[in-house]
Amino acid sequence: MEYIHRGTFDLLLNTLVKPHEAKRCVRPVDTSFVKALAARFEEDPSSPGIPPIAALCVSVPSKEAFDTKRKDGYRYEVLGGQHSALARKENPENMALQRVLAEVYIGLTDDESLHLASRHNVNGHFVHKMTHRDYVEACRFKLFALAGTESSGETPETKSHTEWRDICKHCILPQDMGRCTMDNVFNQASFKSDVWKLHGVHYHGQV
Repeated sequence: MEYIHRGTFDLLLNTLVKPHEAKRCVRPVDTSFVKALAARFEEDPSSPGIPPIAALCVSVPSKEAFDTKRKDGYRYEVLGGQHSALARKENPENMALQRVLAEVYIGLTDDESLHLASRHNVNGHFVHKMTHRDYVEACRFKLFALAGTESSGETPETKSHTEWRDICKHCILPQDMGRCTMDNVFNQASFKSDVWKLHGVHYHGQV
């Protein structure tokens, strides 16, 4: 996929917001990792080894409408690097952490945003690796989002969900994931609600 990349910019931390969970969120926030990362930032604000975040500017409709002089007045959804952004917000008095380097994108569709977020997580494996459970939860969330239902309700029917599988395959799951593992992800992601709850899988704060 080709993304509408506006460039790399130094952004104000308070202009960053969480992505729309049902449409552009790949995985839930790991609060313990956020706290560990916050401690690392406190020790060394430069934090070598942590890549720029990937941010979707939702304040302008096109690349041409983006005014670099007004960038601190725009709002950005964090597609990749959510843990890094939240960790910085744990230290509001540390002025060295109140700006963050970001790759800014504009005008992405929900599927393009998901794909970008998942690729950012793959590239950032040395920071916080995506687990099998993360992929299952991300695909399950997308299943409910496509059906337009709450993730705490009954699991949507998947027999005709070719679109769901295609989106997960191309936008969420790693390109080198084997067929057997991928089928396993789809099967677990489509567990009936009672089975999902029985296995104690906590999904985005819900059981």
